Amino acid sequence: MAQRSKQRSRGRRPNDRSRGRPVIEAPVVLPPSASTSLFGFEVSPEEIAANERALWMLLLRSIAPFALLTDLLLGIVGVVMFGIPIGLIFVLFGLGADVVLALKIKRGAVASTLALIGAKHVEASDEPRLANLVNSMVATVGLTAPSFAMIDDPVPNACSIGSGAHATLVVTSGLLHSLDLIELEGVIAHELAHLRRGDGDRAALAVRCMAFLPKSRRPEALHRGVGIGRELRADQIGAASVRYPRGMASAMALCEQGAPPQPSSFFASSAYLSTRWLWFDPMVGDRSPEAACGNHDATSLRLAVLEEW
Repeated sequence: MAQRSKQRSRGRRPNDRSRGRPVIEAPVVLPPSASTSLFGFEVSPEEIAANERALWMLLLRSIAPFALLTDLLLGIVGVVMFGIPIGLIFVLFGLGADVVLALKIKRGAVASTLALIGAKHVEASDEPRLANLVNSMVATVGLTAPSFAMIDDPVPNACSIGSGAHATLVVTSGLLHSLDLIELEGVIAHELAHLRRGDGDRAALAVRCMAFLPKSRRPEALHRGVGIGRELRADQIGAASVRYPRGMASAMALCEQGAPPQPSSFFASSAYLSTRWLWFDPMVGDRSPEAACGNHDATSLRLAVLEEW
Protein backbone atom coordinates (compact mmCIF):
# COMPACT_ATOMS: atom_id res chain seq x y z
CA MET A 1 0.00 0.00 0.00
CA ALA A 2 2.82 2.41 0.85
CA GLN A 3 4.52 1.66 -2.46
CA ARG A 4 1.28 2.32 -4.35
CA SER A 5 0.85 5.64 -2.56
CA LYS A 6 4.38 6.62 -3.49
CA GLN A 7 3.73 5.82 -7.13
CA ARG A 8 0.66 8.05 -7.13
CA SER A 9 2.53 11.00 -5.74
CA ARG A 10 5.66 10.93 -7.88
CA GLY A 11 6.07 14.03 -9.99
CA ARG A 12 3.23 15.84 -8.23
CA ARG A 13 3.04 18.48 -5.55
CA PRO A 14 0.75 17.96 -2.56
CA ASN A 15 -1.99 20.17 -3.95
CA ASP A 16 -2.12 18.35 -7.29
CA ARG A 17 -4.59 15.80 -5.97
CA SER A 18 -7.18 18.49 -5.40
CA ARG A 19 -6.89 19.53 -9.03
CA GLY A 20 -8.32 16.18 -10.08
CA ARG A 21 -5.58 15.18 -12.46
CA PRO A 22 -5.20 11.41 -12.93
CA VAL A 23 -1.72 9.97 -12.71
CA ILE A 24 -0.06 8.77 -15.91
CA GLU A 25 1.35 5.28 -15.74
CA ALA A 26 4.96 5.52 -16.97
CA PRO A 27 6.91 2.83 -18.81
CA VAL A 28 9.07 0.62 -16.65
CA VAL A 29 12.01 0.47 -19.09
CA LEU A 30 14.19 3.56 -18.70
CA PRO A 31 17.17 4.75 -20.76
CA PRO A 32 20.67 4.57 -19.26
CA SER A 33 20.54 8.26 -18.31
CA ALA A 34 17.75 7.52 -15.84
CA SER A 35 20.30 6.10 -13.42
CA THR A 36 22.22 9.37 -13.40
CA SER A 37 21.23 12.38 -11.31
CA LEU A 38 19.47 15.11 -13.24
CA PHE A 39 21.19 17.73 -11.13
CA GLY A 40 24.58 19.03 -12.23
CA PHE A 41 24.12 18.61 -15.99
CA GLU A 42 26.04 21.44 -17.62
CA VAL A 43 26.24 22.36 -21.29
CA SER A 44 29.83 21.89 -22.39
CA PRO A 45 31.52 23.78 -25.25
CA GLU A 46 31.89 20.40 -26.97
CA GLU A 47 28.11 19.88 -26.93
CA ILE A 48 27.52 23.29 -28.48
CA ALA A 49 30.23 22.65 -31.07
CA ALA A 50 28.69 19.27 -31.91
CA ASN A 51 25.35 20.94 -32.65
CA GLU A 52 27.11 23.54 -34.80
CA ARG A 53 28.87 20.81 -36.79
CA ALA A 54 25.62 18.91 -37.19
CA LEU A 55 23.96 22.08 -38.50
CA TRP A 56 26.56 22.56 -41.24
CA MET A 57 26.54 18.89 -42.17
CA LEU A 58 22.76 19.01 -42.47
CA LEU A 59 23.02 22.08 -44.68
CA LEU A 60 25.75 20.49 -46.79
CA ARG A 61 23.77 17.30 -47.34
CA SER A 62 20.66 19.23 -48.30
CA ILE A 63 22.27 21.36 -51.02
CA ALA A 64 25.06 19.02 -52.17
CA PRO A 65 23.10 17.16 -54.89
CA PHE A 66 21.83 20.38 -56.45
CA ALA A 67 25.17 22.16 -56.02
CA LEU A 68 27.30 19.40 -57.52
CA LEU A 69 25.04 19.03 -60.54
CA THR A 70 24.94 22.79 -61.14
CA ASP A 71 28.71 23.20 -60.75
CA LEU A 72 29.36 20.27 -63.09
CA LEU A 73 27.08 21.71 -65.78
CA LEU A 74 28.70 25.14 -65.44
CA GLY A 75 32.14 23.60 -65.79
CA ILE A 76 31.18 21.62 -68.88
CA VAL A 77 29.59 24.65 -70.54
CA GLY A 78 32.62 26.79 -69.74
CA VAL A 79 35.11 24.25 -71.08
CA VAL A 80 33.14 23.55 -74.27
CA MET A 81 32.50 27.20 -75.09
CA PHE A 82 35.60 28.97 -73.78
CA GLY A 83 38.22 26.41 -72.82
CA ILE A 84 39.53 24.92 -69.59
CA PRO A 85 40.59 28.18 -67.82
CA ILE A 86 37.14 29.75 -68.26
CA GLY A 87 35.52 26.45 -67.32
CA LEU A 88 37.39 26.54 -64.01
CA ILE A 89 36.21 30.09 -63.44
CA PHE A 90 32.64 28.96 -64.06
CA VAL A 91 33.09 26.21 -61.47
CA LEU A 92 34.46 28.70 -58.94
CA PHE A 93 31.51 30.97 -59.65
CA GLY A 94 29.18 28.04 -58.99
CA LEU A 95 30.91 27.27 -55.70
CA GLY A 96 30.49 30.90 -54.64
CA ALA A 97 26.81 30.71 -55.51
CA ASP A 98 26.56 27.54 -53.42
CA VAL A 99 27.94 29.36 -50.39
CA VAL A 100 25.49 32.22 -50.87
CA LEU A 101 22.60 29.77 -51.19
CA ALA A 102 23.67 27.92 -48.05
CA LEU A 103 23.87 31.12 -46.01
CA LYS A 104 20.49 32.25 -47.32
CA ILE A 105 18.87 28.94 -46.33
CA LYS A 106 20.49 29.09 -42.89
CA ARG A 107 19.47 32.69 -42.22
CA GLY A 108 15.91 32.16 -43.36
CA ALA A 109 15.36 28.92 -41.44
CA VAL A 110 13.85 30.50 -38.32
CA ALA A 111 11.43 32.70 -40.23
CA SER A 112 10.32 29.86 -42.51
CA THR A 113 9.78 27.52 -39.55
CA LEU A 114 7.68 30.12 -37.72
CA ALA A 115 5.66 30.62 -40.90
CA LEU A 116 5.10 26.86 -41.21
CA ILE A 117 3.96 26.68 -37.60
CA GLY A 118 1.74 29.73 -38.04
CA ALA A 119 3.08 31.36 -34.87
CA LYS A 120 2.46 35.07 -34.41
CA HIS A 121 4.96 37.27 -32.62
CA VAL A 122 3.70 38.82 -29.41
CA GLU A 123 5.19 41.59 -27.31
CA ALA A 124 6.34 40.99 -23.76
CA SER A 125 3.76 43.49 -22.58
CA ASP A 126 1.00 41.30 -24.06
CA GLU A 127 2.04 38.30 -21.95
CA PRO A 128 3.62 39.78 -18.79
CA ARG A 129 3.38 36.51 -16.83
CA LEU A 130 5.39 34.67 -19.47
CA ALA A 131 7.81 37.53 -20.03
CA ASN A 132 8.58 38.03 -16.35
CA LEU A 133 9.24 34.35 -15.87
CA VAL A 134 11.48 34.10 -18.94
CA ASN A 135 13.44 37.24 -18.04
CA SER A 136 14.16 35.97 -14.55
CA MET A 137 15.32 32.60 -15.89
CA VAL A 138 17.56 33.84 -18.71
CA ALA A 139 19.39 36.04 -16.23
CA THR A 140 20.17 32.92 -14.21
CA VAL A 141 21.44 30.79 -17.09
CA GLY A 142 23.21 33.59 -18.98
CA LEU A 143 21.07 33.81 -22.11
CA THR A 144 19.59 36.70 -24.04
CA ALA A 145 15.81 36.77 -23.67
CA PRO A 146 14.21 35.23 -26.78
CA SER A 147 11.38 36.77 -28.74
CA PHE A 148 7.89 35.42 -28.08
CA ALA A 149 5.46 33.87 -30.53
CA MET A 150 2.11 32.23 -29.93
CA ILE A 151 -0.28 29.77 -31.53
CA ASP A 152 -3.92 30.17 -30.61
CA ASP A 153 -4.51 26.48 -29.89
CA PRO A 154 -5.91 24.73 -26.79
CA VAL A 155 -3.25 21.98 -26.91
CA PRO A 156 -0.55 22.78 -24.30
CA ASN A 157 2.84 22.79 -26.00
CA ALA A 158 5.96 24.86 -26.67
CA CYS A 159 9.13 24.91 -28.75
CA SER A 160 12.16 27.13 -29.20
CA ILE A 161 14.22 27.81 -32.32
CA GLY A 162 17.03 30.10 -33.41
CA SER A 163 19.83 31.59 -31.36
CA GLY A 164 20.96 34.91 -29.93
CA ALA A 165 18.94 37.84 -31.18
CA HIS A 166 17.00 35.51 -33.50
CA ALA A 167 15.93 33.03 -30.81
CA THR A 168 12.18 32.60 -30.50
CA LEU A 169 10.12 30.86 -27.84
CA VAL A 170 6.82 29.57 -29.23
CA VAL A 171 3.99 28.73 -26.85
CA THR A 172 0.38 27.79 -27.35
CA SER A 173 -2.47 29.62 -25.68
CA GLY A 174 -3.40 26.27 -24.14
CA LEU A 175 -0.02 26.09 -22.41
CA LEU A 176 -0.43 29.51 -20.79
CA HIS A 177 -4.01 28.86 -19.73
CA SER A 178 -3.61 25.35 -18.31
CA LEU A 179 -0.30 25.41 -16.45
CA ASP A 180 0.41 26.91 -13.07
CA LEU A 181 3.55 28.95 -12.45
CA ILE A 182 5.77 26.05 -11.36
CA GLU A 183 4.72 23.90 -14.32
CA LEU A 184 5.24 26.78 -16.74
CA GLU A 185 8.68 27.36 -15.23
CA GLY A 186 9.55 23.72 -15.97
CA VAL A 187 8.50 23.98 -19.62
CA ILE A 188 10.39 27.24 -20.10
CA ALA A 189 13.49 25.73 -18.47
CA HIS A 190 13.27 22.89 -20.98
CA GLU A 191 12.98 25.29 -23.92
CA LEU A 192 15.79 27.53 -22.70
CA ALA A 193 17.94 24.40 -22.43
CA HIS A 194 17.63 24.00 -26.20
CA LEU A 195 18.92 27.53 -26.65
CA ARG A 196 21.73 26.96 -24.14
CA ARG A 197 22.99 23.89 -25.98
CA GLY A 198 22.84 25.61 -29.37
CA ASP A 199 20.34 23.33 -31.06
CA GLY A 200 17.74 25.99 -31.89
CA ASP A 201 19.34 26.87 -35.23
CA ARG A 202 19.86 23.21 -36.00
CA ALA A 203 16.19 22.51 -35.33
CA ALA A 204 14.95 25.33 -37.57
CA LEU A 205 17.32 24.32 -40.36
CA ALA A 206 16.25 20.69 -40.09
CA VAL A 207 12.62 21.69 -40.59
CA ARG A 208 13.50 23.75 -43.65
CA CYS A 209 15.60 20.99 -45.17
CA MET A 210 12.83 18.46 -44.64
CA ALA A 211 10.66 20.43 -47.04
CA PHE A 212 12.58 18.78 -49.90
CA LEU A 213 11.55 15.28 -48.74
CA PRO A 214 8.25 13.42 -49.23
CA LYS A 215 5.82 14.10 -46.37
CA SER A 216 5.83 10.48 -45.26
CA ARG A 217 9.57 10.60 -44.57
CA ARG A 218 9.71 13.96 -42.82
CA PRO A 219 9.00 13.00 -39.17
CA GLU A 220 11.71 10.34 -39.06
CA ALA A 221 14.19 12.43 -41.02
CA LEU A 222 13.46 15.44 -38.82
CA HIS A 223 14.11 13.40 -35.67
CA ARG A 224 17.54 12.45 -36.99
CA GLY A 225 18.14 16.00 -38.15
CA VAL A 226 17.47 17.65 -34.79
CA GLY A 227 19.24 14.84 -32.95
CA ILE A 228 17.74 11.74 -31.32
CA GLY A 229 17.70 12.26 -27.57
CA ARG A 230 17.30 16.03 -27.96
CA GLU A 231 14.18 16.31 -25.78
CA LEU A 232 15.49 14.04 -23.04
CA ARG A 233 18.70 16.04 -22.92
CA ALA A 234 16.78 19.32 -22.62
CA ASP A 235 14.81 17.82 -19.73
CA GLN A 236 18.05 17.07 -17.90
CA ILE A 237 19.48 20.54 -18.41
CA GLY A 238 16.20 22.28 -17.65
CA ALA A 239 15.65 20.30 -14.46
CA ALA A 240 19.17 21.15 -13.33
CA SER A 241 18.45 24.85 -13.98
CA VAL A 242 15.35 25.08 -11.81
CA ARG A 243 16.36 22.37 -9.30
CA TYR A 244 12.76 21.16 -9.27
CA PRO A 245 12.14 18.50 -11.91
CA ARG A 246 8.68 17.69 -10.56
CA GLY A 247 7.30 20.94 -11.95
CA MET A 248 8.38 19.85 -15.42
CA ALA A 249 7.02 16.35 -14.75
CA SER A 250 3.65 17.76 -13.74
CA ALA A 251 3.53 19.77 -16.98
CA MET A 252 4.32 16.63 -18.98
CA ALA A 253 1.60 14.72 -17.15
CA LEU A 254 -0.90 17.43 -18.08
CA CYS A 255 0.17 17.19 -21.73
CA GLU A 256 -0.16 13.39 -21.61
CA GLN A 257 -3.68 13.65 -20.21
CA GLY A 258 -4.87 16.12 -22.82
CA ALA A 259 -7.63 15.21 -25.23
CA PRO A 260 -6.64 14.41 -28.83
CA PRO A 261 -6.39 17.55 -30.95
CA GLN A 262 -9.46 18.67 -32.84
CA PRO A 263 -9.31 18.47 -36.65
CA SER A 264 -8.88 22.26 -36.81
CA SER A 265 -5.92 22.21 -34.42
CA PHE A 266 -2.39 22.86 -35.65
CA PHE A 267 -1.44 19.60 -33.92
CA ALA A 268 -3.70 17.66 -36.27
CA SER A 269 -2.09 19.17 -39.38
CA SER A 270 0.67 18.09 -41.73
CA ALA A 271 2.65 21.14 -40.57
CA TYR A 272 2.81 19.64 -37.09
CA LEU A 273 4.09 16.33 -38.49
CA SER A 274 6.82 18.31 -40.26
CA THR A 275 7.85 19.93 -36.97
CA ARG A 276 6.95 17.18 -34.46
CA TRP A 277 10.39 16.75 -32.90
CA LEU A 278 10.74 20.43 -32.08
CA TRP A 279 7.97 20.38 -29.48
CA PHE A 280 8.05 19.90 -25.71
CA ASP A 281 5.40 17.22 -26.18
CA PRO A 282 6.14 15.58 -29.55
CA MET A 283 3.61 12.78 -29.05
CA VAL A 284 0.42 14.80 -29.57
CA GLY A 285 -1.96 12.78 -31.70
CA ASP A 286 -0.02 9.52 -31.38
CA ARG A 287 0.47 8.20 -27.85
CA SER A 288 0.39 4.56 -28.83
CA PRO A 289 2.88 2.23 -27.14
CA GLU A 290 4.34 1.52 -30.58
CA ALA A 291 5.20 5.19 -31.09
CA ALA A 292 6.86 5.50 -27.68
CA CYS A 293 8.59 2.13 -27.57
CA GLY A 294 12.38 2.51 -27.58
CA ASN A 295 12.12 6.25 -28.14
CA HIS A 296 13.92 8.21 -25.43
CA ASP A 297 12.31 11.45 -26.63
CA ALA A 298 8.78 10.11 -26.12
CA THR A 299 6.88 12.14 -23.53
CA SER A 300 5.84 9.09 -21.51
CA LEU A 301 9.39 7.85 -21.07
CA ARG A 302 10.78 11.30 -20.25
CA LEU A 303 8.03 11.63 -17.65
CA ALA A 304 9.11 8.35 -16.10
CA VAL A 305 12.69 9.64 -15.86
CA LEU A 306 11.63 12.88 -14.20
CA GLU A 307 9.34 11.11 -11.76
CA GLU A 308 12.35 9.26 -10.38
CA TRP A 309 13.37 12.54 -8.78
